[in-house]
Amino acid sequence: MTAAAASPWYAVQTLAGQESAAALNVRRLGAWVFLPMQPHRRPGERERRYRPRFPGYVFVQLDLSLPGWQRVNKAVGVHHLLPLSLERPIALPQDQVERLMLHPDDDAVLVEFATNELVRIVFGPIDLLALVERQDGDRLRARLDNGAVIETRTASVERA
Repeated sequence: MTAAAASPWYAVQTLAGQESAAALNVRRLGAWVFLPMQPHRRPGERERRYRPRFPGYVFVQLDLSLPGWQRVNKAVGVHHLLPLSLERPIALPQDQVERLMLHPDDDAVLVEFATNELVRIVFGPIDLLALVERQDGDRLRARLDNGAVIETRTASVERA
C-alpha cells in the first residue's frame, strides 16, 4: 500500500495521546504520514519539547484505488479515517496540507470562503448548512436558512 506522490491526503483521528504511535504504525503499512508538531515548554523547564499541533489527528496520503487502505483503521493508535459515517474517507484539500508542510509555524491555516458559498458549520455532533456573508481572517459570518446569523471561526467550517 504505497501512495503515489499525487495521492490525496486524508485526516486520521487517533486515540487520545497516541498521535506518534498512530503515525509510526501507519508508516509501517507503507503510507506517507504527516504529523505537524509545535514547540512547547512548560514553566520552569529548560528543554523545549514538541507536541502535536492538532491533538488527536495525523494526516495520511493514500491511494484508495490500491488494496489495503482500510488497514489504516486497524493500526495501533488509530481510531479511524475521517469521516467515519461514509464508506470511504473524504480527501482534504491538497493546498491545506501543503501549506501546513511549507509553513509549519503559522498560527493558523486560513481557508478562504467566497461570499454566498454554501458551507457546513460543525459544532460537535451538530452541523448546520449556511451561506457565507463575509469572512475577516479566521472569523466567518454566515446566515442559516431560517435567517439566523452565526459568527464563528473558520476552523469549525467546511465546504458543503
